[in-house]
Amino acid sequence: MLESPVKPKLILGVSYSVTISSSQGGKIKDARKTVEVINKERAKGGKIIYVNFLDGAGWIGRQADLKAEPNLEVSMPRDRSIFHLSSVVDISTIQLYNSPVTQKTHAITMEKHMTKRLDESVKSGCPDYDRPRKRGQLIVTGVLIFLFALGMLIDEADFMGTSHTGVIRYLEVYSAFLPLLIYIVPFVIIVKKLGVEAGLSSRKLLSAAFCGAFISSALAAEINDGFDSLMKHLMGHAYSENWLGSFETGIAEELLKLATVAMLLYVWDSETLDQYMITGMCTGMGFQIEEDISYITQSGFKNVNDAFPTALDRISGSVGSHWAYAAMTAVGLYMIKRTTGKGHRIKGFGLILFVIVNHFLYDTPLGEINLVNVLLTVAVVLPVLISLDEKRDRSIFHLFRGEGI
Repeated sequence: MLESPVKPKLILGVSYSVTISSSQGGKIKDARKTVEVINKERAKGGKIIYVNFLDGAGWIGRQADLKAEPNLEVSMPRDRSIFHLSSVVDISTIQLYNSPVTQKTHAITMEKHMTKRLDESVKSGCPDYDRPRKRGQLIVTGVLIFLFALGMLIDEADFMGTSHTGVIRYLEVYSAFLPLLIYIVPFVIIVKKLGVEAGLSSRKLLSAAFCGAFISSALAAEINDGFDSLMKHLMGHAYSENWLGSFETGIAEELLKLATVAMLLYVWDSETLDQYMITGMCTGMGFQIEEDISYITQSGFKNVNDAFPTALDRISGSVGSHWAYAAMTAVGLYMIKRTTGKGHRIKGFGLILFVIVNHFLYDTPLGEINLVNVLLTVAVVLPVLISLDEKRDRSIFHLFRGEGI
């Protein structure tokens, strides 16, 4: 199994039989069971290549058994992720001839034939063989680095006071960042555990968080400010920041986070639902932390006594904030990109639209009503927990009870 028995990319099976034997029945059952397991993994979004080599004249008499089982036919599905390479015709010729020269000739022919089929099939099922994709990943990585550097320059203002701000004021305002650890620490513990199970390293999780903070958040702030200035210029007092501004904010912020998640997933070759969702969670959390910091500094540098109340207010809204929004839009992206069927794609677009509407309502005066606020939070957090619970062997709720942490 390559790359590992836990998260295999390529599984090779070999069976050589000179004569028919009862053990071949066991090999067929093993292959059938392997196909069933791989099909379940494919349904979850995983892509595993299974190559089963059947060699020897003994398999000539068992071809009928193989063809009788649809999953074990010598064929290639559409995505070529499961297939069986049978060389029984070439092997039978070798077994029938006693001449060493003839055997060598047929062996060379068989080797070329099977090598060509394996090479073509693996290239189709394994992205590592796709050179254009590698070039695309390199380009997207360059775009991410460029946007990240630009975002750092933009977000610098969120950490700065005026030219007359003293060191003591900076320390007083920055100390208000500490309460944010109330939601950051539990999130890190839980997501790190989920990341290990999903095959996402700590480096990737941290990268997603930083990209959310310095790409999505920075660009969203610039777009939101530009939109407000433009609408005020065009509409004057008729412009309502609470409604029209909130609508623009919901669209811009969710699409920017989704675009950042999509670029990261493309660079990392992520394929499973868990990887999509957890990457979205981390990107959204980075966005959320940067936004909270900007609110604290904006209020704190104006009036230092407002820094801690602002931090506590941001904490109270952290349960169903950007981490949950980005997780759900990532699920929508997965349904659009990885699942088959028009219905699933429509549901994916619908899920993204649902998050945008939820975000819009949260930012309007309606979101200030406690009951509405709680309902909007439940509507976006509960699906995240359910999705994680359904897609892993051990329930996500076990993590909240402290099991396995």
